[in-house]
Amino acid sequence: MPLNKIKKNSDYALVFKHGKYLNLESFTIQYCNKTSTNLHKSTRFGIIASRKVGNSVKRNLAKRRIRALIVSLQSLFHNGYDYILIAKKKVINMKFDCLSLELSNGLKKIKLIEKWTNKKTY
Repeated sequence: MPLNKIKKNSDYALVFKHGKYLNLESFTIQYCNKTSTNLHKSTRFGIIASRKVGNSVKRNLAKRRIRALIVSLQSLFHNGYDYILIAKKKVINMKFDCLSLELSNGLKKIKLIEKWTNKKTY
């Protein structure tokens, strides 16, 4: 199943401005609910690897690894959300199983956070 990518700089800016984030050991997940803004209903992804990760070869490796993680764990992502995964140096050297476990635990944590923040209290 192909990934829906965040392509416009303005869409990245919306996620950074209105979204929330979760710091993990090997990457940071920025996420934003799009149902409040009445935009696309599908889940979209963006991947960022800055020069802090390394040279262009290492940055591209980090992006490929994150892309493979997204494809393998696509069922855990919320529908109607934008996700930006920002790579850290540890993405390159960690085992893929550890990365997969870290991302799945992070997504479960995001679901819990969203469940509690969207819950109405009277």
